[in-house]
Amino acid sequence: MGALLVVAAVAVLGFGGATTNAALSPAVVERIVNYSESDREQWLYRCAQREGRVVVYTSASHARPSLKPAFEAKFPGITVDVFRATDTLVPRLIEEEAAGRHNFDVYDDLYGNLAPTDKHFVKFYSPRRSELQPALNNPYFVAARGFVMSIGYNPTIVRANDAPKEWKELLDSKWKGQIFGSADASAPVMLALLKWKFGLDFLRKLAQNARFQQGVSSRGVADLIIAGEVPVGYNVSSSYHKSDYLNRGAPFRWQPMNPMLGYFSTQSISKFAPHPCAAALYIDWLLDRNGGQAIEAGEGRASPFKGASLLPFQLEGFDQAKIRDWVVFITDPRLIQGFKSFEDALNYWNSLFRSIFLGRG
Repeated sequence: MGALLVVAAVAVLGFGGATTNAALSPAVVERIVNYSESDREQWLYRCAQREGRVVVYTSASHARPSLKPAFEAKFPGITVDVFRATDTLVPRLIEEEAAGRHNFDVYDDLYGNLAPTDKHFVKFYSPRRSELQPALNNPYFVAARGFVMSIGYNPTIVRANDAPKEWKELLDSKWKGQIFGSADASAPVMLALLKWKFGLDFLRKLAQNARFQQGVSSRGVADLIIAGEVPVGYNVSSSYHKSDYLNRGAPFRWQPMNPMLGYFSTQSISKFAPHPCAAALYIDWLLDRNGGQAIEAGEGRASPFKGASLLPFQLEGFDQAKIRDWVVFITDPRLIQGFKSFEDALNYWNSLFRSIFLGRG
């Protein structure tokens, strides 16, 4: 069956001397990405070699330097074309799709930035789906990595004993102008978490001490901390404690606070994917313990799998149980109580974030 189907896929994709792929119908894409026989990897790879590439639209800063070369080494003959953006990623995708320009194969972005529906995406199979946390196993997406968001600081500027240990310490006048916050897609959800726990007055007071700039990511804030340009960063990922401090010895420390936001990046396949075999192969590889997951763990990102340690490194003075107890995941239904949907909640949080932290309604 596998051999016959790969021949059919190759024929449909327009190979056998053709230089370009014919546009595929969603029905054909869905059939390809849901192939689930025991030879799935070999079948997808043979087909993907003829496709030649996979186009990934992503907000992940490590997609080009880490994921791309590792995947290409594992599967010679397939090029990973990465388009990376943060604020402009979703608008570009929507604009292209509306114009009938089906350029992307895989969409890899923070949970909730684009609704996981059949408007843009296809339901797909992947062998490790059942091992994911239930909220991260959606017919239209999987989750390959997570982040725990708290604060970070430069230990050459702020001594460990002086670093804030609780959120309300950030309101102290000594931190006025010393805190720089990320203003990427995760920032409005962090606002929602802190509003839920401490109220609007806390956020307004925090805005008096902290600086924000639209589009500056958590990675960007970590870079400013390491460069010594800001002492303390707000809404910074735990992964930098591993990738920058533990791996490279950079002047960065990540400080857990109660509560913290647990965020995930999710991966979907376009319903009009130009290279569906390569797209499915890429996502399977992202979830492979010896593939993408080894890279994610090595760079400190949180695991999306059931029963796994949340952080792939030890943090002095904190055990994994305490950190997990302090984390509120973005999939927690309590965050969207009172809203019709996550999308409605996110629109409200974005508006509130702009009003409080960016000074515009």
